[in-house]
Amino acid sequence: MKKLLPFVTALAIVCTMSITTSCGNSDKTSEKPDADSTVAMVEKYTGDLKEHLPINVGDGLTLTDIYIADGYFTEVFEFDGALDAIEDTPEARAAACQAIKSQFLDLFKKDNLGIKYIYRQKGTDKEKSITIPVSEL
Repeated sequence: MKKLLPFVTALAIVCTMSITTSCGNSDKTSEKPDADSTVAMVEKYTGDLKEHLPINVGDGLTLTDIYIADGYFTEVFEFDGALDAIEDTPEARAAACQAIKSQFLDLFKKDNLGIKYIYRQKGTDKEKSITIPVSEL
């Protein structure tokens, strides 16, 4: 489970970004984002995605919130399992980065935006997080 969790998390962000970039009508897809900031584009699509939450992403994870704060693109998951499987290690962060499509990593790097995953254990107030600073993307 420890090796699978970073991959599932990274897959969730890829799916999340894929959903957000495909949501909306065809007029929106022809609009070009502000060349100075992809953060504005990500914030807009993040807002659109919130309408679809919660999203079951498999392996006991449900995406419950998504937002940008304090320089991080943050995804909040409710987790059915024990939180001991979640570790914020260099290996977990590297595995997550490898599974995320490079164009999404480039998007985040361009505007100095890290990635943060918050896991909340279902039915408790316990949580753990994995934080990937821009320097590790």
